[in-house]
Amino acid sequence: MRGLLTTILAFILLVGCSQEDGGNEVSLEMIDVTIDVEDEQQVGELFDLQTWVAQGDDKVEDAHEVLFELWKNGDRDNGEFHEAVHEKDGLYSAPVKVSEDGIYLLQAHVTARDMHVMPTQEIIVGAVSEEEREAFYEDRE
Repeated sequence: MRGLLTTILAFILLVGCSQEDGGNEVSLEMIDVTIDVEDEQQVGELFDLQTWVAQGDDKVEDAHEVLFELWKNGDRDNGEFHEAVHEKDGLYSAPVKVSEDGIYLLQAHVTARDMHVMPTQEIIVGAVSEEEREAFYEDRE
């Protein structure tokens, strides 16, 4: 009896989640966040941190929050947050300038449609030796 009751409640919740909400159909599909930044940048030059946000074929233009966190490898405590603005068609961006050579990590913090996704990408800024690059990639494995 308890199993039947649980099954019925789960069915009601599933049907409730698939109903239309204010004219917009609620989707349980995860949002897809793709960072779109060149892997190598120049020291002291302005460049855009960018990310595309989608849910299935739908470009997300109503994200609740899109923040970029950027920090030098090994120094996350001194990282900086940059608030992104919606440009068009699910593209969010924020300008940034980095003043020191090194390997940086960029993490997009995207909250949209009751979901939170945080992909990360590395960026090489300025002059970074092959030894530094190899050590970084070995540590990541």
